[in-house]
Amino acid sequence: MRGWKQVDQADAHYLEAGSLKLGTWDDYRTLENGRGDEYDASVVVHSGIISGHQPGAYEALRRLGHTEAEARSMTAPHVHYLGEMNRTITAVSPMYAFCVAEVGCDYDPSPAVPKATFEVAGLHSLAVRLRDLHPDLLGRHLIRRVTYSNVEIQAQSGEAIPRPSPFLKGLKFSIEREIRLVFLPVKRGPISTLYTTSDKQVAALLRRRS
Repeated sequence: MRGWKQVDQADAHYLEAGSLKLGTWDDYRTLENGRGDEYDASVVVHSGIISGHQPGAYEALRRLGHTEAEARSMTAPHVHYLGEMNRTITAVSPMYAFCVAEVGCDYDPSPAVPKATFEVAGLHSLAVRLRDLHPDLLGRHLIRRVTYSNVEIQAQSGEAIPRPSPFLKGLKFSIEREIRLVFLPVKRGPISTLYTTSDKQVAALLRRRS
């Protein structure tokens, strides 16, 4: 499987030298300019919608941690408060990820900043080489196209709740048509962004097209 990777022109020399940035879920969730999906690789279930006028609303709001004054304000006759009692976010475990777009797609369109585009020839070969370079960090790898779906579910709606997946993103990002190469970390626990060692074999798999 192959794909396209677009980076800022100023960072192109890293890819030409065969050095890649493998991001964490936190990296991808906090991308700027509207590119970050705060629920990347997660599923959110909203449940227990509460109205300030329903019986027991005051007690429920107090149990949620609101002060006595806040709860009384929210349940006052002239106030139309509507909020959720619970929101559960289920996310996949930490992984390293390298994201590309399908051939012919502009993965990161941003006319304000000059871009360089690379064709990534052989994601599996790339994964094997990166594991050889970082055997103490990178474990088993997976390569798949991303599925775009509704990741925020109302528990009362009867809608099927999808399982969190490293290949799941919100519907509004479907224009990206993304392919992901993800690595399970060798060791459990928190991980940080990995900038891989410059390597000629990696560079040979990254062909600059513009």
